[in-house]
Amino acid sequence: MRPFHVLLSTLLAAIVAVPAAAQVQAEFAPFVGYRFGGELRDNSGRVFDLDAGVSFGGLVNLDLRRELGVEFLWSHQSSEIALQPLIQPGPFDVNVDQWMVGPWKAFGRPAARLRPVASFLLGISHFSTNVQEGESRDRFALGLGLGAKVFPGRRVGFRIDGRGVFTFTDAETRVFCSSTLNACPLQFEDDLLWQGEVSAAVVVVLGPLRRR
Repeated sequence: MRPFHVLLSTLLAAIVAVPAAAQVQAEFAPFVGYRFGGELRDNSGRVFDLDAGVSFGGLVNLDLRRELGVEFLWSHQSSEIALQPLIQPGPFDVNVDQWMVGPWKAFGRPAARLRPVASFLLGISHFSTNVQEGESRDRFALGLGLGAKVFPGRRVGFRIDGRGVFTFTDAETRVFCSSTLNACPLQFEDDLLWQGEVSAAVVVVLGPLRRR
């Protein structure tokens, strides 16, 4: 089983099981964002930036001690790189999915409606392509996030976040090799691929309500 499948199973299990737990509150937050950064290069040495653009995904937060808990993250970006036509007509599709988990901490008064929040996440970045038979790559990643939550109501709120994700990529590792193309069109530029993301989410509180 691939690592991102394991993380997906864990995320889905949390969404289903946590509301039934007597003492644990959960927050489910689907989000839309904007992701930027990241470089790949082709076999001739030309460097390509992953096109910045819209991302989307979801967060699940488990509230263990009011100001401290566990966060699960999935974030998806579809991007394009304009390679030479002899490899593929038109842009070459590149998808980056990040599956991560780690602790979060809230700041300020527990009863405040607006609370800053920080997270430290570990997981994987999954690189794939829509090209037929193009293989994918999974790489270990570390994420740091800062944001804020506001709750005008008891069960529904809003959240904004800024995240930086650092993916350990092994420079010059070839990616998206395809028997159909008979080529490995791209490779990682450096040992560390950095991407940033800003996002906005609607937060739905599941399970028993706890005082924030």
